[in-house]
Amino acid sequence: MKITMCIAAVLVAALGGAPVDVTKGTVRNLMATIEDFQRPRSAAPKLIEIVSADALAKAPVFRDDDGREAIGKQVDFSKEKLVVFAWKGSGTDEISHSPADKDGKIGFTFRAGTGEDVRESRVRAFAVPKDSKIELKVQEP
Repeated sequence: MKITMCIAAVLVAALGGAPVDVTKGTVRNLMATIEDFQRPRSAAPKLIEIVSADALAKAPVFRDDDGREAIGKQVDFSKEKLVVFAWKGSGTDEISHSPADKDGKIGFTFRAGTGEDVRESRVRAFAVPKDSKIELKVQEP
């Protein structure tokens, strides 16, 4: 029974039936697949901030409207903005984040991995509070 309730809660949240809980400074990992995005050309992660549904509709980083819709269902643009990182790299690459500091800045850190699959396209998407300032630091492996 407990498993059934957990599965139901996950499905309701995934299908947009539950309200998004946005706590100041929180960063949420979003479900994103590379199939929803244009293939990145750069090995360095490109930081893309999308602050509204209108901006999402025009964002060239997505392959098509289906990709935009899949991500858009996961973000409450009245409280959040979408942060996307796209790059060509290894499956061992990492993007981590810290909670917002007292000024509302959220730091993301990219660390290049050492895997041999360095030509693969990668994407990570996050929802962050709308008023957050985003900073990206790149570290060598």
